[in-house]
Amino acid sequence: MFNRKYVMSRILQAKEQKVPMSNYGIVIAYLNGILDKITIPEE
Repeated sequence: MFNRKYVMSRILQAKEQKVPMSNYGIVIAYLNGILDKITIPEE
């Protein structure tokens, strides 16, 4: 299991290199046509 610091450092590296990222749950919901039925938490 990865800790928060490790995950955040990987996200920062990806952003710096302009690597697109997505949440697999959101992608799966979109592909199944149920994205409009889920609640996305606000930041």
